[in-house]
Amino acid sequence: MDGDFAVKDILTGVLGQLSPQASASLAGSLARDRFRAYVRPFGGDQAAGSRLYVLDVELAGALLELVHFAEVLLRERIHRELTSVDGPQWYNDPRHVLDYRTRGAIAKASNRLPTRFSPGQMVAELNFGTWAGLFEQGGQIKHRDGSFVRQADYDADLWAPALHSVFDREWPSVTRIDAEGLLRRVRNGRNRISHHESLVFGIHQHGERTPGGKFRRQPIGSFLSDVRRLIQVLDSSMGKWLDTCDHAEELLRDSLALRADQYAQGHLRNREWI
Repeated sequence: MDGDFAVKDILTGVLGQLSPQASASLAGSLARDRFRAYVRPFGGDQAAGSRLYVLDVELAGALLELVHFAEVLLRERIHRELTSVDGPQWYNDPRHVLDYRTRGAIAKASNRLPTRFSPGQMVAELNFGTWAGLFEQGGQIKHRDGSFVRQADYDADLWAPALHSVFDREWPSVTRIDAEGLLRRVRNGRNRISHHESLVFGIHQHGERTPGGKFRRQPIGSFLSDVRRLIQVLDSSMGKWLDTCDHAEELLRDSLALRADQYAQGHLRNREWI
């Protein structure tokens, strides 16, 4: 890539400052419960809450830019490594090693594609959850009629022959469990962004609770570190380039974001921060 390419000149926020009229309009347009969360750290100050909401939206955009690169890198690396073992149409499962969830996702993707499609089209159609799921332990393998065949073993059938090479160059000591954890957190944050959930109060880990029943939540700075880590271990050159895009870090250093983080970790009950 051109070393003079000014990433920061392109990846910048455009929402600007809120006028009193815009602040009032924003407050009136949002669901009351949603907006209330943004004003609580400021003792009910609607103007401050409006500014925090706008910062949260801009933060989502800055993070999604990085997640875009992480997701595209991940799927291309996986496709390359599985192609080396099973050929470019690995998704047809020639070794019968993919579990019913993965095969179901591939079937749904196929139905959305033309009758004749290329491997590249399949790669683009599969969602992040399917790619991340390849680093899990694996579920049941079933016949077409739904009857049980055997338990999938993604350690032996995917990780050992192929997927460990997705990371090996820059993450030599990685295990499948390490990769699974990192991808689970990045996928979860990506989904929360896509559903327009708040970020500055931490990212709720969907479906995850501690043995004591507490909801698990990840500080947004930790999620940003995970996304950058994923990019780095997939392609160190790309990681170095994207390190020059620090708009997300700039937003997290804003006093509004710092106040929201402090409030969340001190006042959100029944949470465990990871």
